[in-house]
Amino acid sequence: MVLGIDKVLELVDKNKLIENLSEKEPEGVELELRVGEVYKLNPDEEYSLYIAKRKLPKEVLVAKYDGKEGNMVQIMPNTYYLLKTIESLNTPEDLFPQLAPRTTLQRAGIKLTYSTTSPGYKGPLIVGAFNYHSKPFNLELGSHILKISFHEVNGTSRLYNGQWQHGRVSTNGIVEKQTGFGK
Repeated sequence: MVLGIDKVLELVDKNKLIENLSEKEPEGVELELRVGEVYKLNPDEEYSLYIAKRKLPKEVLVAKYDGKEGNMVQIMPNTYYLLKTIESLNTPEDLFPQLAPRTTLQRAGIKLTYSTTSPGYKGPLIVGAFNYHSKPFNLELGSHILKISFHEVNGTSRLYNGQWQHGRVSTNGIVEKQTGFGK
């Protein structure tokens, strides 16, 4: 069952479910998350994912939100970016966050890609962004890009204990061992 906005805001206040949340009014049962950092991946490096190991390229910081309005970044056509949220989650074991993109981005040809976020995850979220349009897209840092809602877990869950905890962007070009969950 999805949590109502009153319950979510109560958890934000009492348990810091989401930190650095903006003052924008919630809509329905969702809160909106903002873009804080924009990265590209080094195109000259190889990427790999195996059963026991993985290697992702070094990330290149393109832009970082400084708290002021008017700081823009251009999302170039046919280019993949990683976006890090300003907000950080502190997901308890009994909640499962669900993400959705802002429809403004979809209407502009910007596709956000993301995975599930497990109970126990702590930190900012990292999502992929790709510009399918033929023109650059101007994105103001600090603007709302994602909606988030929370669902109750009925039964037990295993807390996230992976290597992406706390908002790590990539392996920074290093081959590393895969880790498991729920330790």
